Amino acid sequence: MNGVYDRIRQLRIANGLTLEELARAVGYSDKSMMGHIEHGKVDLPLSRVAAIAQALHTTPKELLFPASPQGGGRDGG
Repeated sequence: MNGVYDRIRQLRIANGLTLEELARAVGYSDKSMMGHIEHGKVDLPLSRVAAIAQALHTTPKELLFPASPQGGGRDGG
């Protein structure tokens, strides 16, 4: 898994957005850059993290560092 890249794709699909719709919501003129981001072919520009998170109805923190499943903490629980 590619972490954040997979998370973006999962959230895009869960929100019923096409690559083109997400790209336009984030400020790209076409879907190609968003496709490259989802496939991990280019780094995710920090300048776009907030816009991507907003378009996917989440927060930048949750996008980059999703919460662990309950009981999966570092305390051995």
